[in-house]
Amino acid sequence: MDLLELPKICQKLEVNFLTVSGQPFNVPYITTTKIILRSHQVSCAVSLTAVMAPTPLESVKACWERIRTGSPVYQFFFSEIEIVSAENGSMVAKLPITANLLNSKGGLHGSVSATIVDWAGGMAIASTGMAKTGVSTDIHVSYVSSAKLGDPPLTIEGKVSKVGRNLGFTTVTIYKGEGDDQQVVAHGTHTKYILRDQPIKTSS
Repeated sequence: MDLLELPKICQKLEVNFLTVSGQPFNVPYITTTKIILRSHQVSCAVSLTAVMAPTPLESVKACWERIRTGSPVYQFFFSEIEIVSAENGSMVAKLPITANLLNSKGGLHGSVSATIVDWAGGMAIASTGMAKTGVSTDIHVSYVSSAKLGDPPLTIEGKVSKVGRNLGFTTVTIYKGEGDDQQVVAHGTHTKYILRDQPIKTSS
């Protein structure tokens, strides 16, 4: 059944109340279900599949699942990363500190912090519902402190400053510690050129 025909059917049957899985029909929803069209003269059931935009968290996780297998660098550094939460324009992740992330002095390697900024900036853009987060045009990282093996997992916060037609601007902060003991390890900005008209590829 063509979803575009439903308004006409409803009008024809003088339907006063129409829901899909408890949601008003004008709110799209990913489901295959039955709706009941009721009028004074007719009762009928139709099956339909409607489409709803994923939640920010679903968008971020879907983006990560799509790109992780195509990036050996991400697989090496972020094999244990956990996406904790996401809202429209922001996301939070946790990353345990392992030996793969350390420099020769036993601290978090600067290249790892830069890679985190790269990754989290893309994930923040994904939280807005965009499947294609584009390619990097600019990354700046300020190194504030370090982290070492045995410290609690790093907390990574990515936020969108602006997503325009072709460019997305993000900020990323990396923390160590928890609660009142939390400290900034690094802070970065990440700008991406968004490939809106290009096919999806397995890279961020």
